[in-house]
Amino acid sequence: MSRGNRLLIAATCAMVLASGNPASAAPGDFDPTFGRQGKVRIRISNGRDWARAVVVQPDGKIVAVGASQAKHPSDEDLDVAVVRLLPDGAIDSSFGSGGTVRIGVPRHTEFGEAVALQPDGRIVIAGTTYPGPSLARFVVARLNPDGSLDRRFARTGIVKTSFPATPRFGGSASAYAVLVAADGTIVVGGAAGPGAWALARYRPDGQLDRTFGRRGRATIAGTIGRLHGIAEQADGAIVAGGESFDRFTVGRVLRNGRLDPTFGDGGIAATPFGEHSGYVGGLALTSDGKIVAAGTVESGRAFSDPVVARYLADGRLDPSFGSGGSVRTQVTPDPDYGEAVLVHPDGRILVAGYTEAGSELFVLARYLSDGRLDPSFGRGGLAGRRISGYGAAASGVALQGLDRVIAAGVAFDRGDGLDVAIARFEY
Repeated sequence: MSRGNRLLIAATCAMVLASGNPASAAPGDFDPTFGRQGKVRIRISNGRDWARAVVVQPDGKIVAVGASQAKHPSDEDLDVAVVRLLPDGAIDSSFGSGGTVRIGVPRHTEFGEAVALQPDGRIVIAGTTYPGPSLARFVVARLNPDGSLDRRFARTGIVKTSFPATPRFGGSASAYAVLVAADGTIVVGGAAGPGAWALARYRPDGQLDRTFGRRGRATIAGTIGRLHGIAEQADGAIVAGGESFDRFTVGRVLRNGRLDPTFGDGGIAATPFGEHSGYVGGLALTSDGKIVAAGTVESGRAFSDPVVARYLADGRLDPSFGSGGSVRTQVTPDPDYGEAVLVHPDGRILVAGYTEAGSELFVLARYLSDGRLDPSFGRGGLAGRRISGYGAAASGVALQGLDRVIAAGVAFDRGDGLDVAIARFEY
């Protein structure tokens, strides 16, 4: 795409922002019936709060997970934070303490990165805890539907997991993805040791499932980087996406925790984008079992674009999608990022992220099932929306019913203030 066309797209995004919502909202517009003209900002502490992931319950309530950092008593007092909204964007006061839950140890650092729902309504959260200055562990918590810790899970509601120690990294592990499998087990993914992909599987009672990997934990050989997205296939295998050696990477892990040698190259499919580095931010499956990975391709420090790739069951790029299996979208001339993805039941693909054009904006892109941008969504398939006059970034996306899209992330405030930001868009 020429620079002139990129500038045209950037100008179009600006026009969308300036125009406000029409009397009848169109696909890609804010839903004016949600929160305040389509958006909600939530301040949990007197410091910095943000969301990293979002899920919608069957009753339409919205659960967002991230972190909260109070200014006092210590800047190190960073907790996992959970917020629940009613379907219309109002805070759900029946959840936790006035609609929010904080999970953490005083003067320690904990991040929430991912969330999943169990069929019984309980909420599973995954992230990272730092019990020491150079030691990180997976942290997994399960909440009852009212926001209280589920004491049936690991006896306290929380389990922390380290990985086998290495001379340099001492068993450190950070979690970024979670799913509740069809058999009720909980699978958490992230990175361990010197940056290898890591997975842990837990039984419904919170104990490690020793039939998976080595006593419930598996590190993926040949990977250097983070695992950001996981999904379960119909046969119970796990597909994972992230980065490895700075490349856009997808892998498949069998039920026993081992790489599937029939997938990609020994279980891993790394997609090159020229000389550029890339990473998968989110992963989803189509109704026929194809793997959709969305993330970002970076061209040095000054430029980056969202990218979507679709893979066949054996790890090959799907030649019927985009250009040889992938689509790179230049949203603006500034750095743009793809952070999360979902596949709608109608087969179209939604990617959420942000752009650094002007002040940071929530950005949604909608693609047809063949990889083309959907011209009926936003302007030419793109919707850029301002959440805060100081900037914002989306990192999670979910469907609310079939005709509403929820995006969650962070809104910047004056100084270094941060708030949880949740917006609803017309699908």
